[in-house]
Amino acid sequence: MKDINIILTRHGRYNNSRDKTDLSIGHITEKGKAEIENKTKLRLNRLIGNNLINTTFLVVGSPTYWLSDKSLGQRAIETEIITKKEIEKSFRKLGLDDAGIKKHFYEATQIYTRSLKENLTIDELRKKLSEPNIYDEAPEYIRKLKLKHGGMNSSFWQELASSEEVKKYSKKAEGPSDLNKRIRNLLNYVINWSKTYSQEFDTNICVFLITHGETMEPFINNAHLSDIAEFGYNEGLVFNVTENGIIIKSEDERFIGPPKKIREEAILER
Repeated sequence: MKDINIILTRHGRYNNSRDKTDLSIGHITEKGKAEIENKTKLRLNRLIGNNLINTTFLVVGSPTYWLSDKSLGQRAIETEIITKKEIEKSFRKLGLDDAGIKKHFYEATQIYTRSLKENLTIDELRKKLSEPNIYDEAPEYIRKLKLKHGGMNSSFWQELASSEEVKKYSKKAEGPSDLNKRIRNLLNYVINWSKTYSQEFDTNICVFLITHGETMEPFINNAHLSDIAEFGYNEGLVFNVTENGIIIKSEDERFIGPPKKIREEAILER
């Protein structure tokens, strides 16, 4: 079996000001850009090593706009663009031209799987990575949590990721259980696609799924992975798909110990 790595990661550092007169708000900062470039280099070195020329990449980011305003930045999409450019630089060092580099990126409009016998468009995949809809569907709930916790601090985020109370405010709002299912469903498709594509085209696969901390957290908590997962900018988990299951690797250099292993069925629930 070829090497398959799926990285579920938070977007890069961005300007999170709420002053809409500032044209840079919602966009990745210069510091954030440098951090994304460095993290991408580190990931390529750790996960790909000398196998770059034998690897196909799929890089997809959440379409969310800051403060749900289309005039503002898209931090995950911008992280995606910077990540792709850094990968392209690595291919250029190997002497590949634009046409050669293009062949190493999956650019179809949908992913497909043999085992699931259904397709998921890239736009649908992006939607599964989007920020939780609670900010738009249940703003009263967010205001209540801010007041209760004195702002959007650690206790605010902890309750947001664990309480289903939001359903009292809006049936359409996504609670933790909804977000957990959303990410599981996303991984289900991507893992199955990776296996299918890798086998058909005899290639290693590396997927970057760029999302938001509050989108990932319910899944990570449900899978009992919070002890190795970080929610800082550019932080996430690596799912290494093997014949015997899925090895989940921490990206935190401070984490000491063997990577966790999880049965594939635990990820691939529908």
